[in-house]
Amino acid sequence: MAKTLRRYWDSSCFLAWLKPEPERFDACRDVIRAAESGEIQLVTSAISLTEVIKLNKGPIVLPKETEEKISNFFKQEYISIVQLTRFIAERARALIWMYPALRPKDAIHAATALYLEIDELHTFDSDFLPLDGTIEKARLRIKEPQAIQPGLPLEPPPVAEPEDEEPPIN
Repeated sequence: MAKTLRRYWDSSCFLAWLKPEPERFDACRDVIRAAESGEIQLVTSAISLTEVIKLNKGPIVLPKETEEKISNFFKQEYISIVQLTRFIAERARALIWMYPALRPKDAIHAATALYLEIDELHTFDSDFLPLDGTIEKARLRIKEPQAIQPGLPLEPPPVAEPEDEEPPIN
């Protein structure tokens, strides 16, 4: 049985799915479908639970149905929520010192993924994406959400039966 892949999602991915953002929705849907089928386990920091309440620009006005939608979504079995510990927070701070372009919340996401030894972090954040392949000697890949590629068939294609024709004469 194949091992379930773990993919770290920062809050921008969850926002793209929950709003939904039309230009990003399809990519998120593909990953969510893979997670629903058990191919992928989504992992995120507990800070994402707070970051996603700002579904729109401006003051936060959270209708009750939106609150319930968000709360219920994060209860899915295919989403693992990781607590922000002192160790992860200190590692995030160290990452900011090493990579000054890294913003504090993104550093928490990166530190959480590294702590859990997850090698792929998904984001739509235009400030975060350029750091792909630079953090921890390229151990952490930072990219937009994408589902795993389907496997290739392991059996060779069937061989066609030769027809009843004369072989060519040389």
